[in-house]
Amino acid sequence: RLTGLRKLGSARPVNLLSLAGDIVPLFIMALGLTFAIYIGGIDLSAQSMANMITVVASVYLAPLGIWVAALCILAGFTLGTLSGYLTTRMYVPSFISTL
Repeated sequence: RLTGLRKLGSARPVNLLSLAGDIVPLFIMALGLTFAIYIGGIDLSAQSMANMITVVASVYLAPLGIWVAALCILAGFTLGTLSGYLTTRMYVPSFISTL
């Protein structure tokens, strides 16, 4: 994408906004993983959880409409809580519990 900036007219506001919109989900995931790495752990489940929640959103978008957002948040919260419980209360190493 950076090679497109050499072409005249490719750095238009609409293109830059599109690029910024593509980066936001990755930035949010990276921000969350920063804290896991900071405390000495590692979370390998971030991408697989994102993929699973995308499937949930795709399957339930038609019947639930806008409420699918709440379902996706609940699914992510549930999986994250389970992973956190395994790591903190059951003393399973984060490398293993997030596989």
